Amino acid sequence: MPDVHRAHGVVNAIVVIRPSDSRAFHRLCIAHAWREGVRRFILVLADQTRPSEAATDELEQELRVLLDSLGDGGAAPCVRTALTRCAGNTGRDTRDAMLHLLGEIERVFPPDDTPVIDAPLPAGFVREDAILDAIAPLFRSATMIGGRHATLEDTAALRDGTGGSHRDGWPYLPESEPWPTCPRCKREIECSMQLDMRDALHTPPPPHRLYVIYRCSNCYIVVVRHYDAPVAEGRRPCPPTEDDDSVAVVVMERLAHMLPAGEI
Repeated sequence: MPDVHRAHGVVNAIVVIRPSDSRAFHRLCIAHAWREGVRRFILVLADQTRPSEAATDELEQELRVLLDSLGDGGAAPCVRTALTRCAGNTGRDTRDAMLHLLGEIERVFPPDDTPVIDAPLPAGFVREDAILDAIAPLFRSATMIGGRHATLEDTAALRDGTGGSHRDGWPYLPESEPWPTCPRCKREIECSMQLDMRDALHTPPPPHRLYVIYRCSNCYIVVVRHYDAPVAEGRRPCPPTEDDDSVAVVVMERLAHMLPAGEI
C-alpha cells in the first residue's frame, strides 16, 4: 500500500495478502494506510490457487487482531481467491470470489464517506511509526498522484485520445457504444472517474488497461466500462464548451517514477 496517500482522499482499502509469500510486510502496509486516512478494510487472501480456510485461518486471525487494534477487526470481511495471472484464466471459483468481493465492497464501503478523524497509531505500532517516518519521503513522490485543473477538451486529448486518468472529465467511449444509463432510474449518467492503468506505479498487463467509472448522482449506482485496447479512432467526440472557466475537471498525473516505464 505505498501508493495510498491522504491527498488522494482514500478512506477504504482492500488488503491483498499472498499466503505463500514469506515476506511479512502487511503490518507495515496497514499501518501506513491508517496513517494516511484509511479506516475501513477488506481482506483478500490470494495465491496461485484458492487458499483453503484451514491453511490460512491462522493468518486471517492474525490480520483480524491487527485490524482490531485499529478499530476495524471484526468488521473486515475476508475473501479467498486465486490470482488470475498465476492461474492463466478466470475459472468459476475466481469469478465467484470476485462477485463476493464486489458484494462486500458495496456492503462495507458506503458511497458517501464521512470525514476522516485523525488519530495516531496505537502504542503497539511504535516500531512501524518510526520506520514509516524514515522511508515515507523515499516513496511519497514516486507513488503520489497529483492533479491539475483542465477543460473537458483537455481530458479528451489525454494520451492522444486513447485514455488518461481524470476526475469528472470527458470519458473514453466509442461511438458504437450507447451512453451508460443507471440500472435503477434509467437516466444517462455522468463520468465520475477515468483510470488509465498506464499511469499506475507498475505497468499492468494489457487486459487491465483503461477503466471508465460512471456514477448516478440520484441513486449512487456505479457503472464501469473497461477497454483493453483503446484507440482514438471512432471515439465519441467531446462537445465544445463555451466557457472554459465553467468546466471544473481534474487531470490526475503521477508526480514522479522510481523506475523507467516497463517498455524502455
